[in-house]
Amino acid sequence: MVVYRPERVDDLSLTWNLRARFAHPNKLPLCIPLNDTTRNDIKFLRDSLEARHFFGFEDNFAVTSFSIPADELRSICEGFNVDIVDPWELFAEVYGGCVASTEMVHFENGRATIACFSPTDIESLGQSYLGTSHATWLTLTATIARRRLPPSKTMRRSRWGDPGYLHGDIVHVGKLDEFRTVRHPSGMEVLRALSLDHSMVARVSTPGKAAENLMRAAGGELTMFAYPGVTTLFNKLTRRGHSSLVKRRLNQFLEGSNIVADSDKYDVLASRLDEALGTPEIDEVAYLNFNAVARELGIGVKPTAAWLDWAVIHRIVLRGIEARCKNCKHAQWRPLQDAIPDLICHGCGLVIDTPFGSQKIDYQYRASEVLLRAMEHDTLPSILAIRHIVGMLDSSRSGAIFGAYPGVELLEPNGKLVCAEFDTVVILASGKWVVGECKTRQRGLTDSELRKLWVAADRVGVPTTFAATLDAGHICEEPWRRTMDDNGRPHFGLTASHLYDLAQFPPLGNDDFFSWRDRVTRFPLLPDAELTEEEFMAKGFENYLLARTVDSDHRTRAHWDVAD
Repeated sequence: MVVYRPERVDDLSLTWNLRARFAHPNKLPLCIPLNDTTRNDIKFLRDSLEARHFFGFEDNFAVTSFSIPADELRSICEGFNVDIVDPWELFAEVYGGCVASTEMVHFENGRATIACFSPTDIESLGQSYLGTSHATWLTLTATIARRRLPPSKTMRRSRWGDPGYLHGDIVHVGKLDEFRTVRHPSGMEVLRALSLDHSMVARVSTPGKAAENLMRAAGGELTMFAYPGVTTLFNKLTRRGHSSLVKRRLNQFLEGSNIVADSDKYDVLASRLDEALGTPEIDEVAYLNFNAVARELGIGVKPTAAWLDWAVIHRIVLRGIEARCKNCKHAQWRPLQDAIPDLICHGCGLVIDTPFGSQKIDYQYRASEVLLRAMEHDTLPSILAIRHIVGMLDSSRSGAIFGAYPGVELLEPNGKLVCAEFDTVVILASGKWVVGECKTRQRGLTDSELRKLWVAADRVGVPTTFAATLDAGHICEEPWRRTMDDNGRPHFGLTASHLYDLAQFPPLGNDDFFSWRDRVTRFPLLPDAELTEEEFMAKGFENYLLARTVDSDHRTRAHWDVAD
C-alpha cells in the first residue's frame, strides 16, 4: 500500500515500479491519498479478502511512501497489523518480463546460438502475438542459471552505446523463425569490467596464475587440500632436502631470538634465504614412497591410497619409480611409463590405470610442475580462503557469489606500474569486491601490510577485507584479530581453524559468518569431543576420503543390492 500526497509524482512512480517488479495479486499495490479518511481506508483494505495473500507463514501487508515520513505512517497505522517499510528498500530497476526455461544451450568461446523464441516463450507469450509485427520491438536478456552477471556500468552499454549486459546478454529479437547469438563474458572479463568501473585496470598476477592452474588441475575439488597433513606433504615434495632443514633451523632461531623478533626482519631474512636457495630444479625435488606419504599426511592406509589416486589422476602428484644405476649407483626418479608400458586390459581393451594397486610396487611420488609453481608462490592460503568464503556464503549455489580469483594486480589506465595487489578477490553478486591478504605464517602480517591492503581496497570501493593464514588462531598476534580498519570498515581474520574446516558449519546463534576462531569448530556432544584437535581433523579427513570411494547413491538406486 502506497500512501501519497496529491502533488507528489514519486509515489505514483513507486506504485508502478512495485507492480512491475513483483507479481502481486490483482489491484495491489494500491495508491491511497493522504486525507482525513486514510486511516479508515487502510483498515478497510487491510481486512479485505483480496489483500490477504500469504508469503510463507504470515500475511505481509506493508505501507510505504516517499512523501510521508515513517513516523507519520506509524501514527496513521497504529493498532493495525501493518509493516512500515522504507520505500528505498522496495524501489529498484525493473528488468522486464522473465520466462524461466529449462532448455540447454552449448557455449563455445563465450557464444551460443539460440532461437529468438523458444517453445517455452511461445507457450508463455502466445504464438499469435509473436508472429505479428507488434513483437518486432522485443529484446531478449539471456540470463544463465547460477551465472547472473553482476551490475556494471562498463558492461551495461557497448562501445557504440547499444545495450550490452544486464545480468545477461541483451539482444533484439522479433521474428518467430530466426536465431540470435548470445554471448557471456568469462570471469576475468567481468573482473576487468568491474575494475574499469573504478577507473582501474585489473590483470592476473604471477602467483594468481600459478594458483589458478592448481585449482584447475584439482577440478574445483579444493577440499582435497583442506587438511594440515596435505600442506605438510606439499612442503615436503616441493622443497629441496637441505632447503627445508635450513628453514626449520631459521624458525627455531627466530623463536628464541630478541634481535629479529618482529615480522619485518623475519620477512627480509626469509626472502633473502629463498633468493639464495633459488627455485629447485625438477630433478632436485624430493620424492616419497607410499609409506612416507602416509606418514606426512598422518592418516591411514586406505585414505592415503584414496588421496594419492585422486592426486595422480589430476596430475598434481606424479607417480613413478626410483631407478638406481648399477654402474654409477645414481638414484633417480623416473615416470612409470618410462619403465613400464601402459597395460591394456585383455577383457575390455582399456588402459589399466593402477594395475598393481597402490602398494604392490614401491611407487615413488613427486610433485608436478603445477604444484611446484603454486607452492613456490605460497598460494595455498589464497586457495583455501576462496574455498572457505565461497562455502560459507554460497554453499547452496544460490548465486550470492559471482566468482573468486587468487591473485589480482591493479594498474592505472594506460599505465604500467602496479598500484595495488590483492592475494584473493571474491566478487559478490552485487558486483562488490571482498579482498584479502594471505600469509603462510602468522608472523608475516604487520600493521603496515594491513594498511597497504586497506588503501588498495579504497580504490575499488571494497566493503569488507580479510587476512588469512595457515597458522592456528590461538598463536596469532594482534594484527590478525582486527575486526575493522582505521575508518570503521569491517575486517575479519581467517586462520587454520577456518581454512581446514571440512564441514564448514554455518554460524551458531548470532555469531558472525567469519567470527574469530582459536580452535576448530566441534560439537561438544558428539563422540569426537574426546579427541585432540589433531586427531579430530585427521579423522574427519579420513572419513571424507573414504566416503568419496563409496557409491552414495547405491542404496537409493538399487536398495535390493545393498546388504544391511
